[in-house]
Amino acid sequence: MKCRILLLMMSLWLGACVMPGRPGIAPPAPTGGDPINAYQTFGLLDAKARARMLKQVGNLWSRSPRQRDRLNLAMLLAQPAASSKEWHRALRLLDGMLASQKPLAPRMRRLAVLLRDQLRRAQTERSKALALRRRLKARLAASRRLSARLASLQTQLRQLKTIEQNLNERERAIIAPSTPGPSDERP
Repeated sequence: MKCRILLLMMSLWLGACVMPGRPGIAPPAPTGGDPINAYQTFGLLDAKARARMLKQVGNLWSRSPRQRDRLNLAMLLAQPAASSKEWHRALRLLDGMLASQKPLAPRMRRLAVLLRDQLRRAQTERSKALALRRRLKARLAASRRLSARLASLQTQLRQLKTIEQNLNERERAIIAPSTPGPSDERP
């Protein structure tokens, strides 16, 4: 039964994606059935299809009085490939749902709490990764500067060694003047 609903939702949604856009008509979205299946369906969308779906049904779901529609929008926004801005929007929706006076079904409440907590953890991890990436870039830049400085110092060292060799050769030439060879000694 669940597979049939999922297949029906996917076929309706894919059919709507192929249809030319008509103003005021949004593609069918998985608003009924199991919310976990809806989340998995959203996960199958590529970036373009997800953006198109978000554009077409996002405003409808955010204004909907149905909590299930808001939960679906939060799940669509909370996909791992989503931007930080979309994650913030999903968190606002989930916090609003959980703080709302409208009663949520226990299953939907548990799912909303779980999604909110996971999203907060993912945001924390994403911000840590971003901070580590920034530190890595700074260290890489410092390493490049140090490598360039090292190369410059090595060049200067070679030049100093050459100068030292030249001075040593001149000093030897001054201390030990050329001695007469065997052909110069004959009278």
